[in-house]
Amino acid sequence: MSVRRAVAMSFLAVACCSLMACKSGNTSAKGDSGQAPRQASMGVVNTKCPIVPSHALDPKVTREFQGKKVAFCCAGCVPAWDKMSDADKAAALKRAM
Repeated sequence: MSVRRAVAMSFLAVACCSLMACKSGNTSAKGDSGQAPRQASMGVVNTKCPIVPSHALDPKVTREFQGKKVAFCCAGCVPAWDKMSDADKAAALKRAM
């Protein structure tokens, strides 16, 4: 198995597990105004949950990563984040901005 394929398989496994673990009932990344929340007002760097990007952020559920405050949609996504490698975290955070 190639390294690229192994990384892809690992990422898919984490993504599948994280989707099952998500406890957020909010399926929209948009607030009441119909627009994505402004991350600067929450003090976080991302606009979407890095685990389940379709879910809105909960500013009370955060982790520090490389000196940045990262928010999640729910506490159920945090264990999936914690299990990810730094490279996978960086990629997921980039997609969530």
